[in-house]
Amino acid sequence: VDLFVVGHVHSYERTYPVYQDVNIESDYNNPEYTSYIVVGCAGNKEGLDSLNRTQKATWSAKQYWQDQGFGILNVTDTQLGWNFYRSSDGGLEDSFVITKN
Repeated sequence: VDLFVVGHVHSYERTYPVYQDVNIESDYNNPEYTSYIVVGCAGNKEGLDSLNRTQKATWSAKQYWQDQGFGILNVTDTQLGWNFYRSSDGGLEDSFVITKN
């Protein structure tokens, strides 16, 4: 499994490829391990999380908690492309591509 996408509430986070809670790779070209995306800022009555951590885990590539947002996954024969957009202005907040040759 190259990418695991899950929904939750409160915030957005993307990891580097990890194995057993350890950041194995920081590159998405032919990764051997799984990257994770938590898309949790679609909005709910509990509001957004205030992650605002001064230090994030080494496996965490991107965190976003300031606004609601949504993601779009683009798939080709050799690539999984992910774009995450802010809902407030439609701006691109995060983007990456997993390439498998």
